[in-house]
Amino acid sequence: MTCYAYVQGIIDDSNLVGADVDRRFVNDFGFFCAPRAARIEDAAAAVVRTIHADPSLRNHSAAIAVRLSLLKLYPCTRELLRPHRPRQ
Repeated sequence: MTCYAYVQGIIDDSNLVGADVDRRFVNDFGFFCAPRAARIEDAAAAVVRTIHADPSLRNHSAAIAVRLSLLKLYPCTRELLRPHRPRQ
């Protein structure tokens, strides 16, 4: 389903760009914290449900609507914003 690929692209973009952003300011830049274990099928279905439930999201481009949906679904918490430390 193309919806899966589109949502995965938005998630990948956020992960890629977010890796270079100071995590203290992550929400100011519109990043979300999707769990690594999140299945794309579940994320895409949740995005579709969120857009159906909030008609105002339909006033935006697809990229913005998906990103805003993902921000609602996967908000960053203090725990998720801890700097990544490689396992030793």
